Order: sequence, then C-alpha cells, then structure tokens
Amino acid sequence: MKQIILLVSIFCFMPFMHAQKDTEPITKIPFELEGNHIFIQLKIEESESLEFVFDTGAGGTVINTTTAEKLGLIASKTSENTGASGKVITKIIKNSQIRIKTIKLDKIDLQSAPLSHLEEKFGRNLDGIIGYDFLKKYVVEIDYDDFELVVFKAKNFKYQGDGEMVKIDLGNVPTAVFPIALKEGRYIKEEFILDNGAGLALAFTSPFSKRNNLRSSIGKTYPNNASGFSSNVANVYVGKIHKLKILDYEYANIPASIYNTDVGVFANEVIAGVIGNEILKKFNITFDYKRKRSYWELNDRFLNEAFEISHSGLKLKLNSDRSKIIVDYIIPKSEVANSKLKVGDEIIEIDNVKTSNTSLTQLRKLLHQDGKVITIKFKQDHQVQEVTIHLKPLI
Repeated sequence: MKQIILLVSIFCFMPFMHAQKDTEPITKIPFELEGNHIFIQLKIEESESLEFVFDTGAGGTVINTTTAEKLGLIASKTSENTGASGKVITKIIKNSQIRIKTIKLDKIDLQSAPLSHLEEKFGRNLDGIIGYDFLKKYVVEIDYDDFELVVFKAKNFKYQGDGEMVKIDLGNVPTAVFPIALKEGRYIKEEFILDNGAGLALAFTSPFSKRNNLRSSIGKTYPNNASGFSSNVANVYVGKIHKLKILDYEYANIPASIYNTDVGVFANEVIAGVIGNEILKKFNITFDYKRKRSYWELNDRFLNEAFEISHSGLKLKLNSDRSKIIVDYIIPKSEVANSKLKVGDEIIEIDNVKTSNTSLTQLRKLLHQDGKVITIKFKQDHQVQEVTIHLKPLI
C-alpha cells in the first residue's frame, strides 16, 4: 500500500515540476536605456558584438548599411517598407543568423538601410534594430527594475508574475485598446501601437487627430518635428491630453504629438496612435505573441518619473561626423527662438557643463531643469557667443 501511495505522489508531482521548468527563463539579456531607447548587444553570423535597439515597433530586423558593409553581408533584392513618417527602401540580406547570448535566430532576412540620422539623434553608434523576429519566437519580459530582457520558451509558457493581462493584436507589431480622455469628460476606447522604440509618451495619427479636432480642442500646443526609421521629417504639434487609463492606473496631462502627415504609420486610418516608452517604461511588460497576451506590472524605477516637455525650445544632435553637438531644431515662438542661436550652430557648453565629454542624454537633462536660468555657449561663424535662457515648460 505504501508503494502505491508513493507512486501516486510522484505522478502528481511531475506535472508541477514540468510547469515550473516551463516558466523558468532560458536567458537574461542586459540592456542600456539611453534616451528612452533600449540598447542590447547581439552578433550576426560570426561578428563581434553589435549595438542594436530592441524595438517592439519594429516589424522586421534592420541593419545599418555601414555595418552590413563592414561585415561583408551581400543584399539580394530591395524592398519598400513603411516607417513612422514615410516609405523606406531597404536592401534585403537573406538567411542570416542572429545570436543573442545563448539564443540563435536562424534564417532571418535583414533589411539594410542607412541609420546615420538616428545615430546623430541618439548620440551613439547604432548597428541595427530588432523586434518582431525575436518576439515572435520567444516570450520576453522587459524588466526596467533590473535593466534586462528576461526570455522564456513560448511553447508551454505560463505567466507566474503579479502583473495584469492585456490582450494584444498582432500584425508584426503589437496593438492594444485603452481608454483615453482627450479633454475633460468621457473616456473613449482606442487602439494604439505599443512601441517602446518611440521615445515619447503618446502620439496620434493624422486621421484620428482630424476626426477629433485635437489641435483646437486640447488647448495650448507648440510646433515640433519628428522622424524615425525613415529619415523623412514630419510636422507635429505637441499638446497635453487629459487622461490615459492603463488597467487601474490613470495618467493625467500627458504630452502628446499630433501628427500632420499623409504618409507612413501616422497616416493609418484604423489606429489612434502610438503609446511610447515614456509610458511603457513605467511597467515591466511581458509580451507573449504566441497567445496574443501581455502582462503589465508597475515597476519602482520609473513609477513617479515626470513626462518630458520641452523647457528650452532647443533640440540637439551630433553633426554628421559625430564630432560636435549642434542645434538640430528650434521651436518657433520659444524663448530661444528669439535669441541669436541658429540651426547648425555648435553647442560648446550648457549650464557650465562642456559638451565635449558629456552624452546627449545628459545634455538634454540640463535643458529640462524647471525654473532654472542657464547660459549656453555656442559657436556661430567661428565666433564663440552665449545666450541666457529661463527654462520653463512650453505648455
């Protein structure tokens, strides 16, 4: 009798052991968060480590043209792709192998395209962008508390965390429906792309913006520009949306970009827009593409971080050879727009911090010191000059 009981106990315990094994991660991939973008290291074929952005909004895997040339990768044909603000022609490098720590992704078609415009904006090297080709094969948790991607096998995965489930729809990027209040009043449910490759909080498509008269209904806005995978520049206006509700959490007065374009993702008639990484990074999110589910758990690191709104009217980037910090864009009617600064001027110093040994991310933080009066030293026509700016939100 004792032997029978023992056997029953073993057989009862075996499924539990199997379930536990299926929910253990197969690897953890450390990442850097730079300007709201996730950078990971991977290898293509037998290459050295390469710097890629992990981007849930990337429907394919992109490799920088210069990196592809250095690796001797040969393209077989061209393809037309849709970026945030327009079409992009890429060259296809077929059947490549990608290695991320112990993970191997075989027979991946790489899309080769110039990414120098993104390197200038990020202020660092960028070898490529990866998203769907990785996420469709594995369950991936983006853990912002520990700055790592936690990877699970998809086949028998069972979520064991404390997060709440949000259903996602898939083409080759995830979308989900959330309630939003554009101004004071009722919530409406709208579909958004979940795009952690977008460094902003919210962005609305042109059709949605026009249907809801966003520019005239949400109050004060300021003009801006935007670009993404495509180097095409789109005109946008930035204003504040009343509230967005994610599960039981409400976010108020959210800065949102209102697009005005008839090409690219933001000309889409179906979706309302994009939820970007300024919001997404407040949660540790597990994406399970196989079951069209995601799990959202608030993290401690970014829970109370304020949303970014321009305080200076000044946008910076690296110059083409990445040797200098220059003025990329000046927001019209801002305080800096009335100064001597011009697009293309070299920035030498911000608030007594020299730009020569400071990252773009850190310099941008200096321009968001609410209420502070700062001095900016710059070079224009070979002459060093300076301006003083009172930093305050433009909206």
